[in-house]
Amino acid sequence: MAKPFNYMDFVVSSHPSYIRYLDDWLLSERSLYGGVEYRDGEYLKAYSSDFNTPSETINTYDVDESGNQIASYKSYVQRVNTPEEANNGSGYASNFYYEKLQNVPVFPYSRLYISEYNAILFRSPPSRNLPDTPEVEAFQQNADGTGQSLNEFMSMVDTFTTTFGVVWVSCIKNTGSDVPKWRMHKPTDVTNWSYTYNSAGDLELNRIIIRISSEPDMEVYQYMTADTIDIIFKPLVEEDDLTFEVPEGAERFENDDSMFYRISQENPLGYIPVRPV
Repeated sequence: MAKPFNYMDFVVSSHPSYIRYLDDWLLSERSLYGGVEYRDGEYLKAYSSDFNTPSETINTYDVDESGNQIASYKSYVQRVNTPEEANNGSGYASNFYYEKLQNVPVFPYSRLYISEYNAILFRSPPSRNLPDTPEVEAFQQNADGTGQSLNEFMSMVDTFTTTFGVVWVSCIKNTGSDVPKWRMHKPTDVTNWSYTYNSAGDLELNRIIIRISSEPDMEVYQYMTADTIDIIFKPLVEEDDLTFEVPEGAERFENDDSMFYRISQENPLGYIPVRPV
């Protein structure tokens, strides 16, 4: 007998593939950006001696043409606790491993390779046979609601599918919008999903949950089925510490381990407008 579906468990848990590949996806994304992102991921190999060797200063030297030392310099390494402080140029070392992280330049070669492939793919602009209407023209010029044209959006999709191996694309007509908007979702933001066979014997997506916003005290998710589209507000701090205002009328869900709020609306399409690419 099949186990009955538990809405709350599905929302707060993660798909086995998400758990399996999350570290690889994070490595791929940080490799794309390089620099501080890669350093903060701590991908540089660490040896036991690195952690046992204290690091308080960095010594550098000037030498003449014969290799003789003619000057020496000391730079002090300061500990910080956030990527923002690291981005401002501060060190965060207390041992030799962190000193190595601070002093190894990382070039984003992944980005160079991906950009070159993307440039080859889009060397000739795509041609499309579409209706000549104001709505279609508006969609082509602003496919995702952020001002990206349809070509720019697909170029972005190509970049990130090459980076991760997969992304998800949704197409939803929000209240107040004249035309549907596309959204690209990184696999790191699609935390859970499930497929089932329909009456025709075809495999189709029957539920999915996507993180659409992440704030220090609140994460916002979109949960979709063929019948409903829910917006889920998941606090990351105690309720008394929330600065994010939960919309009026949101339904509260709670058990021993977690709590979130939900606003539910009907899905008029009768299917989930999300596809993996």
